[in-house]
Amino acid sequence: EDLAAVVATELGKQIVDVQIGQAMAHPGPFSGWQHLMRCMAYHARTGSDSLRRCTEEARKAVSAAPDLGIAHAVLAAALAGRVSGEGQALDDALRREIQAHIARAMQLDGDNPMVIARLVSAYAALEDGETCLRLARRAVELNPYWVDAHHMLGAACLSLGRTAEAILAYTEELDR
Repeated sequence: EDLAAVVATELGKQIVDVQIGQAMAHPGPFSGWQHLMRCMAYHARTGSDSLRRCTEEARKAVSAAPDLGIAHAVLAAALAGRVSGEGQALDDALRREIQAHIARAMQLDGDNPMVIARLVSAYAALEDGETCLRLARRAVELNPYWVDAHHMLGAACLSLGRTAEAILAYTEELDR
């Protein structure tokens, strides 16, 4: 059972990597899923232009596929990234927008560890460390073989000053 879960997790990552490459090479028009893959490609890059483009692609993904929970989660995380990565002010309008996408993502796909892990970063921008920790633990519980979930758990623990727990989570990430 553990071997099957490890293989499925790794295969899923490889499929997403291929889909990201295809979406970036595709001339358009794009489906909601392709916009989401393009957002993930920009998210993996550094710099404010990448964050801006990631947010734009996430908005297009939500517009094209409003019932795709992961699209709302990625948009919430992208908006949060603009706050933490660019220093954009977290005003009331942006806070409400992030919260709306969090709520919609949870409503649509609240038991998906990929959705949950992305919401950890959104809650971090909202400075809600306890919710970050709860969600990160849930993502690890749902898929203990996914390194990103362990990374998010480490970050959530670290943000709350739980250094020993953060080290354990990061060690699990490295062991995967």
